[in-house]
Amino acid sequence: MLVIMSDLHLTDGTSGTTIDADAFNIFRERLKDLAWAASDRSVSGKQIYEPVKEIHLLLLGDILDVIRSTQWLQNKVRPWDDPTSKEFISKVRGITDAILAHNQQGLGVFQNLGKSGVSIPANKLDTGETVMVPVFIYYTVGNHDWFYHLPGPEFDVIRGCIIQALGLANDPREVFPHDTQEANTIRKVCEEHHVFGRHGDIFDKTNYEPPDRNRSSLGDAVVIELVP
Repeated sequence: MLVIMSDLHLTDGTSGTTIDADAFNIFRERLKDLAWAASDRSVSGKQIYEPVKEIHLLLLGDILDVIRSTQWLQNKVRPWDDPTSKEFISKVRGITDAILAHNQQGLGVFQNLGKSGVSIPANKLDTGETVMVPVFIYYTVGNHDWFYHLPGPEFDVIRGCIIQALGLANDPREVFPHDTQEANTIRKVCEEHHVFGRHGDIFDKTNYEPPDRNRSSLGDAVVIELVP
């Protein structure tokens, strides 16, 4: 079973509001309901109930919003500066840590899903017997979290913190992909479900300058410098 989610835009709380933690609890319950419903299906013309073997949750970009933070205005470092500089890396790390802390309760739901999975009825009648279905969560980037696509050991550390906080199944040795074709595991999951997914920035020249997702775009400047 494959579920795709994007554009949560979880911020550090310095700019606007963010999604309430209760929304994550509602999502967890909906995910259980979806898995239960998907377990009741037609196979070769016969209706059967067989619990799904696993759930793949694909986070398709802009889950954490690094751009919408007033921390960018605290000094001269901007997203379009040298991404290898200590100041740049420190800024991304600081904003990321603040986002994870500000959304700790809600993201803890993801973390629990990634570690423990979800429990669904073992049979259609829901007699009380349950089975645990593992959940594999994958992170891909968009235009507000493109920093996690940057290579290098310093960014590996940042990605490691995100993997831990969200219970991700991403390979900690690899950048978070921008295209689902970049990561073999994610590509195979999409192919198995006959699905092709990508973040919408790839169609927006304001927010993405192909072919490289490892650099800033005009949209970053608009949000940081023009939008109060």
